[in-house]
Amino acid sequence: ITLVCQDWGGVLGLTLPLDLPAGTFTNAIVMNTGLPPGRPPSKGFMQWRQFAEKATDIPVSGGIALDVGPTAMTLWDAMAYDAPFPDARFKAGVHQFPLLVAITPEIDGAALTRPAAKWWRESFTGKAF
Repeated sequence: ITLVCQDWGGVLGLTLPLDLPAGTFTNAIVMNTGLPPGRPPSKGFMQWRQFAEKATDIPVSGGIALDVGPTAMTLWDAMAYDAPFPDARFKAGVHQFPLLVAITPEIDGAALTRPAAKWWRESFTGKAF
């Protein structure tokens, strides 16, 4: 099985090997993600986290445009990113997920991400892309 993890899904998905039989994943495709180790993140992440905590509505396509650059996204791309989120009521995850990332050792996920990171460093023998 090839484990495919991207962005927010990687924070959760990269911990899966700890709960599955050895050898379940023979390949991994990991994009724009990581395992938060329970220590302070970058200044940029903290700015995003503070924005998500305080904003009443988050423009999903605007966040993507900031990441990839305004000329890399067409109007159609922006509309596609925004389509699943017609208004703020549909963006609970967009607001909450940054607050759940393990940026201190006390946050629940930190105890899980450290052993997962060790597993990827020391036990994974497949191909990673």
